[in-house]
Amino acid sequence: MTEQPVGASNKAGRGRRTRNDHPELYKLAYDEGKRALQDQFTELDTMRQRSVQFLAFVGSASAFLVGTSLRATDRSVVFYILAIGASITTLLTIALCLALLTASRLPRARGVEEWSLNLSSSALVKWIEPDVGQPNESDFYRGLAELYDRMTNENLPGLNRMRKRYVLFLGGAVLQLTLWLALAWLYG
Repeated sequence: MTEQPVGASNKAGRGRRTRNDHPELYKLAYDEGKRALQDQFTELDTMRQRSVQFLAFVGSASAFLVGTSLRATDRSVVFYILAIGASITTLLTIALCLALLTASRLPRARGVEEWSLNLSSSALVKWIEPDVGQPNESDFYRGLAELYDRMTNENLPGLNRMRKRYVLFLGGAVLQLTLWLALAWLYG
């Protein structure tokens, strides 16, 4: 039985033997794990970029609609309800966009999401040069594949929260525009 590199296997992987005759299979698993982690990062980054672009569009459109509706001289209760609703929705939309940009938890949770997106180079060096002997190529790729899988799974709850927040952001931005548009239509 081959020695496992430090941190190479999770609880489910202990006691399993590594196939030393096919390191390329472990490299394939490693590459797929690395790609899955990169896909998560790309999805998060894309949500951030699109939210900023959409916020810029919504902000410009809202500014135009606000300018149009503020010229109204007859301001009824409906005017104030729409204006207050649109203003609150605007603030919530900005807060959701900021939460997406910082990839943080909601304010009540007080904290930043924990993301596992990169491997520590010093941890890898310690893994490559352990005190008990060096891992062979199969052990190394197997350990990396399992580590990437663990990192991907650790990121899923945070990524799911970001996805929900992104959908809320888009819905809030559309609602914001709708309210300002109704205000401009009725009082502009």
